[in-house]
Amino acid sequence: METVVPDAVVEGVSETRKLARVRKLKGQVRVPADADEAAAALWLAAIAAGDSRVDGVPPGAEAVLTMLRQLGVDVDREGAGAIVKGKGLRGLQAPAEALDMSAYPYSAQLVTALLSQQSFPCELWVAEASCKDLVQLLARTGAVATELAPGRLQFEGMNSSPVSADHPEKDLAIGVRQALLLAGLFGDGMTTVRERSTARERADAPLRQRGITPDVSRKEDPAVRNVTLPSGGELLATDVDLPGDVLLALPLIVAAVCLPRSDLSVTRLSVRSDNRVMLDLLRQAGAGLDLEDQSDGTTSVQVKGTVNLKPTRVAEQRAVKLLAQTPLLAVLATQTHGEFIIRDVESLREGEFDLLSHLVASLRSLEAKVGEYPEGIVIEGGRPLKGATLDCRNNAHVAQAFAVLGLLAHGETELLGPDAAELTFPGYFDVLTQITG
Repeated sequence: METVVPDAVVEGVSETRKLARVRKLKGQVRVPADADEAAAALWLAAIAAGDSRVDGVPPGAEAVLTMLRQLGVDVDREGAGAIVKGKGLRGLQAPAEALDMSAYPYSAQLVTALLSQQSFPCELWVAEASCKDLVQLLARTGAVATELAPGRLQFEGMNSSPVSADHPEKDLAIGVRQALLLAGLFGDGMTTVRERSTARERADAPLRQRGITPDVSRKEDPAVRNVTLPSGGELLATDVDLPGDVLLALPLIVAAVCLPRSDLSVTRLSVRSDNRVMLDLLRQAGAGLDLEDQSDGTTSVQVKGTVNLKPTRVAEQRAVKLLAQTPLLAVLATQTHGEFIIRDVESLREGEFDLLSHLVASLRSLEAKVGEYPEGIVIEGGRPLKGATLDCRNNAHVAQAFAVLGLLAHGETELLGPDAAELTFPGYFDVLTQITG
């Protein structure tokens, strides 16, 4: 990581932190990994043959290590890394209690597939909608699963060898495609999964990284990849350096975009179709972003400070996809020139506190012009912000977004409870210090 001498004030303890306006962000940084992707890497290491090191395991994946130990997998934690002593495809043992993967919708699909092929019975909690279709597809292999309650699956355990399957569907989600291929490793014949040739994420990528090379053909239809996996393969132990979570990079990217003299590079990000919505919105607003695909499958984002950012309207499905980023959207809106509308986010009024009303009050304390209505807010951007005291309400997204406000506002901004930002991004304020130039 490149370190430059900051000219901003970033100081404080856990109760408060003071920030001052800066002129630019400059340098090169990496951010922590996505907990769900880390979970997938850990589970695949658990069923590989041999020891794998997984580097960059974030705090949010700690629960996965506990689950693996319940299945008889030895795991040693070493700093931000973990050494997983793989048991092979059939070396897991029956857990004493239900496993809870409900916080990991992507990797829960892989776990559903591999547990469905085991000889022992077990129970698994998943996000209610993430694995329902997958369970029906896995029935082709002979797997039997009962939904005891919404999101609670019970696998009976295989009495005989799983059956290989030919899956004709062409538009399955990437997690489902990868899960079906993983299940195919347990089968007694050929497993085929189909996907569009234009699909950015390849179903066979995780297997190839671990020593298994499926056959790929486009003979049936040039627009469709037929990925065929023979039985008898064994995942090889593989060291993994987890890529960064693009969602954790967004506060740094937004801050750099809003400071016209910025020149920031965020390296080794995992950018997928489901997590790039905010990047696409920034481009729509005229932000200077350049996404560069790397040979290792990651993406680096080059960020240039941008003047005359254009406002937009975030509503309906786009608002749903950006719900967690609403505080950061509001920060971005203050730097555009015109009326920026955020609506269909009324669910943020529920829970421990009314997040929308808190955003409105906080932005007004900085002298931003903000309107509030039941389902959202509207911000008239382009007005100078003045430092104030902002309460982060022990919310990671709020704390990270309010820290960006502190870099944009004139004068001094004091954050109350700023360390909430470190819940998902350990070292967040250290990184801000390093790239403040």
